[in-house]
Amino acid sequence: MAPSKDKTREEPKETLSPGDPDSAYVGPDLSGRTPSGDLPESEQDWHDDRDEAQQASAEAAAEHEDKVVKQRRADEEKAAKEAEKKDAPKSTASTSGSTASSSGSS
Repeated sequence: MAPSKDKTREEPKETLSPGDPDSAYVGPDLSGRTPSGDLPESEQDWHDDRDEAQQASAEAAAEHEDKVVKQRRADEEKAAKEAEKKDAPKSTASTSGSTASSSGSS
């Protein structure tokens, strides 16, 4: 049986290289360092809030980078189309070949 294509599935986010000036910073994920079940409720709430904030930050960074990549691609395509228009030879509809007249009076 062939795998079904899910139309609601999101396409993967595109990312920028680490040295790119527009790349986003995401702090370290500390969720794996939290002991589970060994903390008082107030401390566990703090750890949960921290983990949620880190996840929100990572999602915002991914959205930002995806937006920048797509905008750059659109700008490049627009520039390529404009360059193509400039480089295209301009053809004239009518060309006149005879403009000289002769007058010979003797």
